[in-house]
Amino acid sequence: MRSMYEKLEIELARGQRFNHPTAVVMFDMDHFKKVNDNHDHLFGSFVLQEMGRLIKSQIRTIDLAARYGGDEFMIIVPSVDQQSVEIFCERLRSCIEAYVFKNESYQTKLTASFGYALCNAGVKDLSSKVMIRVADFALYGAKNSGRNRVVGISQNAQPEKFNDDYKINF
Repeated sequence: MRSMYEKLEIELARGQRFNHPTAVVMFDMDHFKKVNDNHDHLFGSFVLQEMGRLIKSQIRTIDLAARYGGDEFMIIVPSVDQQSVEIFCERLRSCIEAYVFKNESYQTKLTASFGYALCNAGVKDLSSKVMIRVADFALYGAKNSGRNRVVGISQNAQPEKFNDDYKINF
């Protein structure tokens, strides 16, 4: 994950230099624990690998994706406006919802909850940690409002959440 923080710092600097916004998308699979509980951990690992393939099929070559931990994933989406990041998240969310995770032993369908943070074009002095914290907060918003949805926080609409000293309460 350290390399993703570093890559995000580079994308934020590039966004500042070329005056474009950057988004961080965080998502995880809804009720993933049931996959391991109802099947087995090998199938859970298979599902995570398939998720990686699904993500790769939906991102642009300039986007960066990684597993953040457990069943949580992070995607850095540079040079994107709010409408485009919404469309991207919704497209990936729908793709996951429609996909049947199936191997020779088991199969299941899953949904995912998405949160994203979108900084302003050309923003200065914004850290990768703040971006990830805001995206994670948006993800919790998606989960708390029913799961299988996209919730975004843009710096333009809610600049206070992008301050280092802002305390996010769950």
